[in-house]
Amino acid sequence: KIPLYVASGTPDSELRDITIRRGMAHFFASVHGAPASKTWILSHIIEKGNHIPARVLMVGDAMADLAGALESGATFIGRVTHGVPVPFPEGTRLISDLNELPDLLYADPENTQ
Repeated sequence: KIPLYVASGTPDSELRDITIRRGMAHFFASVHGAPASKTWILSHIIEKGNHIPARVLMVGDAMADLAGALESGATFIGRVTHGVPVPFPEGTRLISDLNELPDLLYADPENTQ
């Protein structure tokens, strides 16, 4: 029901091969990798999908992900690994596992869906 996309720093052709080999390509509306920037990828997804920028969610583990979300108008949630320093500014919404995502989204009083 919700279109999913991949925006990665992995080279584009390698990323497409990985999603195909892992049998995951059918889960994504599109897959985008380097050399495109996260800002370009997110802006492209927003434009081509006719999405409302603030309703596009970028889950990322790097500052480039946060910057891309901020520059494109998308919402950002940082994914962190236990025992690894958090690279994001204080106040950034964080998860350590994608299974936490629904609880975080539905706990947000400003999120209506």
